[in-house]
Amino acid sequence: MENKEKVNNSNSRRYQRYQEKVSYQKKRKAKPFIVIGVIILLLAIGAGIWYLDYRKENDIREQINNAKTGDAKAEYDLAVEYFNGVNVEADYKKGLKWLKKSVAQDYAEAMSLLGVYKLLGAADVTADLPGAVELFKGAAEQGNNDARIYLGDIYLTKDLEYYNPEEGLKFLNLAADEENVTALNLLGSLYKESEAVEQDYAKAAEYFQRAADLDDFESMYELGLLYMEGNGVTKDETKGAELIAAAAEGGNTSAQEYIANDGKEE
Repeated sequence: MENKEKVNNSNSRRYQRYQEKVSYQKKRKAKPFIVIGVIILLLAIGAGIWYLDYRKENDIREQINNAKTGDAKAEYDLAVEYFNGVNVEADYKKGLKWLKKSVAQDYAEAMSLLGVYKLLGAADVTADLPGAVELFKGAAEQGNNDARIYLGDIYLTKDLEYYNPEEGLKFLNLAADEENVTALNLLGSLYKESEAVEQDYAKAAEYFQRAADLDDFESMYELGLLYMEGNGVTKDETKGAELIAAAAEGGNTSAQEYIANDGKEE
């Protein structure tokens, strides 16, 4: 019996060594495949990066070529890329060069952007309000809503030499007629509380409603406040609360603070 147990133990150890040997051989065989797999993965990543860089360089080269042919849109797009450092290293000098070329062809978006830089004195451009106004006018005549909104804001600012509420409202309404939410919200705010125009809550509610219908959360909040107080609309606290809650859910911080403060404006 004892001999039989010794034989069994011997066989068991022999089998264990055999298993260890098989396992070791399997690992040895698998190792080259793992190494090859890692190499292939690294090569794929490298090729992907190279391809993206190639596409980027190719795209910017194509844009530069299009801009050199005098394509006003390409000139504007290239200017924006130089300003923002997209696909190219940020360079205001080159950006301005291409922007001015586009402006020389009366490209509305370029005129509006240069107007902003002249208005703010930004991007290495000297502040020049008259120059900005002229550029905005040229872009607005072509239907550029950004330029219309800037003009509206300039004409409705009391301490500026261009103060002219009638002109300001005209330009804002041109943009609002195209359902521009920024213009609609500005008009609502003007009629709600502004020295530039006579206060009219009903008109404010109308503009806020149009912007709210376009998912403008700031206008939803303002309209909600009007309903809570019954200003320009029939008082309806339930509807007001719903609008403010929707604005808060959409990320409007004023609405979120209003709810957090139990219905008190900051």
